[in-house]
Amino acid sequence: MAHPAPSNPYLQPKPREMSMAYILWLLAGAAGAHRWYLGRKGSAKAMTILACTIVGLLVSIPWSWVDAFLIPGITREENAKLAEEWETGTLNRRAERESAEGGL
Repeated sequence: MAHPAPSNPYLQPKPREMSMAYILWLLAGAAGAHRWYLGRKGSAKAMTILACTIVGLLVSIPWSWVDAFLIPGITREENAKLAEEWETGTLNRRAERESAEGGL
């Protein structure tokens, strides 16, 4: 059963900003900072771990350059997902699940 969205607009999650994703990409793209911001935790963990070694940087730096072209699509996808979860009332369950898993 779908729960109605809360009527308080202040509880609605903020959409992810593409400009912020690009700033994070520019400052710490090889470490996956932009992916953490956009909610891509699995690949963000991988990029962060890879960035800790010289050999890993050989993978994460080109990966971050590819991400420069993927950021707009990832941002739209994450914002659409947030809006859908807000409308169906599943956003709170997502937050509870992530906190139980120890996610950031």
